[in-house]
Amino acid sequence: LQNRTHLLQIYTSDPESAPHLISESNHTGVPLMVLVDAPSCCYYKLNVPNGVYTLATTFGQHDGILEPGCYCCFCSYREVKVLITKNTIRFNCPITMVPTKDDVFVSLDIGINFHIGREDATAEEDTKRFFYNFGPNRLEELLSEECDEGIRDFVRKIKVQRIRDIKSELTTELLESLKEKFMPYGVVIEQVNIMNVIIPRDLRIALMAATSFDVYLQKQVKEQEYRMLCINNNENKQVLKLQRDNMQLLFKLQHDGDVEEINLLNEEISQETDKIIKEIKAMKVRSTKIVDAENIKELAMRRAEAKATKVQKESEAYFQKQKLKADNEAEIIR
Repeated sequence: LQNRTHLLQIYTSDPESAPHLISESNHTGVPLMVLVDAPSCCYYKLNVPNGVYTLATTFGQHDGILEPGCYCCFCSYREVKVLITKNTIRFNCPITMVPTKDDVFVSLDIGINFHIGREDATAEEDTKRFFYNFGPNRLEELLSEECDEGIRDFVRKIKVQRIRDIKSELTTELLESLKEKFMPYGVVIEQVNIMNVIIPRDLRIALMAATSFDVYLQKQVKEQEYRMLCINNNENKQVLKLQRDNMQLLFKLQHDGDVEEINLLNEEISQETDKIIKEIKAMKVRSTKIVDAENIKELAMRRAEAKATKVQKESEAYFQKQKLKADNEAEIIR
């Protein structure tokens, strides 16, 4: 587990050196703010650094936040009281001997990120509350107590075998609780992390063995599922192949039936066409014969008429000849 972070306040007589004092490494802890010793005389020139909230007083009364920049003739009745960092602070809070639901003691390494001041509009109020009513020591104490209490209450409901699986739930619940409790003091909790969870060595070995066995069982289950999947896939392939072959055979039979039906229809059409052609030819021959018979009849009638006319003419000529002969004979007789 990591060591608990100590939140410090340090002192200086030069306000301009505050950012450097806050940012430099300090083996005793993490500085949150720099208190400025009261000056013995007025400042000819005062440089207010950037990156910090600079709280000033006038005749001992709070006088707001000084904006970064250069101030000339800064009189002694006005003082730079404190400079509070704007940086995000990492607070490590290890918690040991935490009992679980099944009475196993575990240890957790908690990390909390926070900063001072909610936003620019409330920066003066937040820093004022933090400096005059809270401070680094009180913040460290309350953060440790709240983390310890929240972690123990939550872990007490969880069995040890699930303790590594509920980090996100634990950090979410703890983050909301810390935000609600520390916001009135101007402290904004950004993030809560659980870096490590330590359980007893014997139990850890047993859990690792159980986990390994579970992994082995899961692997066996996966292999069996894979084999069943392969078998099912092969069966499905065979079924699909049979279905495809049957469909192809059915299509072939249907195609052959369609071809036979088309051929039969063509044969019927061909026979019907031949029949019609024969009927047309027969009708043509019949018409030709009728025309020929009529022509022969007409020719015969013409010949008969011509012969009758000839016979009639011959008869008339013969009659006239006989009549003339008779008349001649009658004349002779007279």
